[in-house]
Amino acid sequence: MSERSQSRPEDQLPAHVFELNAEAEELLAGVADGGHKQRTLYRCGKTTVAMFALGTGGGLPRHAVDGVVTVQVLRGRVSMDTPGRVLEFAVGGLLRMEPGLEHNVSAVEVSVILVHIARV
Repeated sequence: MSERSQSRPEDQLPAHVFELNAEAEELLAGVADGGHKQRTLYRCGKTTVAMFALGTGGGLPRHAVDGVVTVQVLRGRVSMDTPGRVLEFAVGGLLRMEPGLEHNVSAVEVSVILVHIARV
């Protein structure tokens, strides 16, 4: 089960500090095994920053994004299945993907990831 959380008005100010630990705790609250919640922290033009909380076994189905994507693990461990390669990484790992690369995301354990998308 997935749940999207909308950005808040204060997140759209000219300058705003995001408390990532607090955002993560809020998203993790109530995430069941196999589920996920997400929140867009920032969107402007071709740039999007979003946070995902994933219960064990939760994730995102195969998809592709029309931009360069970076994924940083803030908590836990995730696995990404790309054509010809499965990538697993944990806290401190940063993944970069080229535009259009098909992939899925699966949480090996309860996880929080920060995703940056720069659309082309």
